[in-house]
Amino acid sequence: MQNTEAIEANKAVLRGLLDQVYKKGNVDLIDRYFAEHVINHVSSAGGSQDPHWGAQQQKDYLIKAFENLKDWKVEYDEPIAERDKVAVRWTFSGTQKDTNETFGVIHQFIYRISEGKIVEVWHCWQAL
Repeated sequence: MQNTEAIEANKAVLRGLLDQVYKKGNVDLIDRYFAEHVINHVSSAGGSQDPHWGAQQQKDYLIKAFENLKDWKVEYDEPIAERDKVAVRWTFSGTQKDTNETFGVIHQFIYRISEGKIVEVWHCWQAL
């Protein structure tokens, strides 16, 4: 039998990341959600080509991304969790400052969480 408390705690980590960091732009909270070293299975995750990245690289990527946006919106489906993995589909949309163009991206992530932090990521996305 799976530990329901641990599964719910892992889902709470993901909700915190999406609500506090991506929705509100609080990049200083990245360290709360990402481990120092994260295994990245897809080159697009976090804007990194490196299969090993972490909290600081994610923070640097988001600071740059948010600086280039006039506005943004994040919406996500209910996370699905099993054992130490949490899957979620979320949409990120907004307007770029320099071009005033709107954009939208659908993300599908699977996060592996250990000791309350994201340690491994699988990611794919599609432009709207």
